Amino acid sequence: MNNARIHQMAKDVEAVHQRDPDFANANDSPVVASALRQIEVIGEDRKGFKWILVVITMLGTGTSLYGFSKWQNGVQKIDDSIKELELEKLKLEVAKLKGE
Repeated sequence: MNNARIHQMAKDVEAVHQRDPDFANANDSPVVASALRQIEVIGEDRKGFKWILVVITMLGTGTSLYGFSKWQNGVQKIDDSIKELELEKLKLEVAKLKGE
């Protein structure tokens, strides 16, 4: 949508220049001045939007890393202990079966 607006504003500016090719200062025209200001605002909006996306991405990455570290230090250690006990239990059962 913004690109379409920029193209339309460029056409408006070009139309002003075509109507009056000897126009000394294009910024004196209200159409040109308005179009240039709108293009400037759109550019500023794009920069702001980019920084909003950067912040959201950083927050998402940080949250993911925090969650992974909590899982690795908490849940995974408990799961590893359970797996070791199950393995030990299976080894004892196999040794008991072989002994019979």
